[in-house]
Amino acid sequence: MPATRRPPTTPPSAWPPPTRPDATARSTCCSSAPQHRPDDRAGPARAALEVHSSPTHRDNVDGTSQEFAASLAQAADWDWGETALVVEHCDAARSSGGASKGLLTLDEEIDAVETVRALSPRTPVMMSINWGRSAIDTRNAGGPLAQIDRLRRHGLLAGVILSGASDKASSYGAPWTDAQLPAAAPDGSGEASSLLTPQRAVEAMERAGDHLLFDGVTIAVMPQWTPSQERLRYVRGLLSVMPRGHLSVAF
Repeated sequence: MPATRRPPTTPPSAWPPPTRPDATARSTCCSSAPQHRPDDRAGPARAALEVHSSPTHRDNVDGTSQEFAASLAQAADWDWGETALVVEHCDAARSSGGASKGLLTLDEEIDAVETVRALSPRTPVMMSINWGRSAIDTRNAGGPLAQIDRLRRHGLLAGVILSGASDKASSYGAPWTDAQLPAAAPDGSGEASSLLTPQRAVEAMERAGDHLLFDGVTIAVMPQWTPSQERLRYVRGLLSVMPRGHLSVAF
């Protein structure tokens, strides 16, 4: 089945519903990208490719764990070299509405990943936690630790990304918006409404353990005209809590 094409002049509201072939077709572009560094440094150019359990609730399409497993199994059978496929958990759809991403639940994603792993695919398939997205999913600051623990018990935790979230309205949007808030720092820098603090970042990394495939930070900085040096200060502050030896990345 060919991927659905969307004419560039068609507004999003008129786009046809996304399909599984759409998602897998996009993934083929990533699998064909260079798998090794272009210079003489050792190691693969990429340790992992993060994927999400789309479609979202905004697409008016109900995704299932079985369909997600089918897509993962197909992608995991491609030649990714030394790259692992990692499902990053986002907030799940809510019956009451108000979800930010509205993807599958953590249980559904675990079920899909374990289904694929049971098939012994040629590519490792694991999962990761984004601190802010887990907080949004669980609606509390303790949620990320609980979800980290859950994935560790299942032997699936490959990575942790530090990103903030807020239960209050702020310059980043409404409460529980997936807006990649910086941490709230004691010196007043960052975002004061963020539930992610340096101490909670340290707790998350300690709870994750020493055998992650990757870790890092992903934050947005408001206002948009914030100087680059100030943005780098926020990123360095979060990177400083990463245990040595990890693959630290910043977006």
